[in-house]
Amino acid sequence: MNDAVQSIALPNSLDALAIGVGAISGALHARRRHMDVMGILVVAFCAALGGGVIRDILLVSGPPVFLTSPVFLIYAAVGATIGWLFSRYASRATILMEVIDGLFIGVWVLVGATKALGNGLGFGSAILVAVITATGGGVLRDLFSGEQVSLLLPGQWLAAAALMGALTFTSIFWTTGDLYLAEIMCIVVASGIRMVSSAFDLHTPMPMDLSRVLARTKA
Repeated sequence: MNDAVQSIALPNSLDALAIGVGAISGALHARRRHMDVMGILVVAFCAALGGGVIRDILLVSGPPVFLTSPVFLIYAAVGATIGWLFSRYASRATILMEVIDGLFIGVWVLVGATKALGNGLGFGSAILVAVITATGGGVLRDLFSGEQVSLLLPGQWLAAAALMGALTFTSIFWTTGDLYLAEIMCIVVASGIRMVSSAFDLHTPMPMDLSRVLARTKA
């Protein structure tokens, strides 16, 4: 079944929008931490392209996409420049960028999953690659900013949304073989969870220590 999966390619306009918004977000993140120009550029490029770079390295599928398609670097550079030179205006569009980011998380999950399956990996590996593709940029952004990785802290549903989208895609494709339906439902589930989490400020649950509950019960 994996042989029938081909990695999807986004229209140039969507590539530009997704990468540009990621770069703007990274640049604003760096500015708030009083970085210089090089720091802003590095963090912006990591946020915009990091997930895809990690994915391509894991898949050993040749050079990262931004090296074979230099236009991706232009998209990231434009976004970084906007976040650097027009931070006041860009900050006012935070809600718009969150909406765009929420819409695109499902797309990045789908890109990662289909590329993994197209390279002959199993469904479990495809889920892992999909989540990394969708969240890797944020992880690199935090690491280069010298911060705790926000992905590992209580917060809005980002990795969880990506995981649910990847599970939806692989489950539907495994049970029905309908690639088109799996792709649509992946985007709906991942983007829907992410946007609902952002709109209502829903946070991931904290761990529960059941041993304490059992100890009280025995007492």
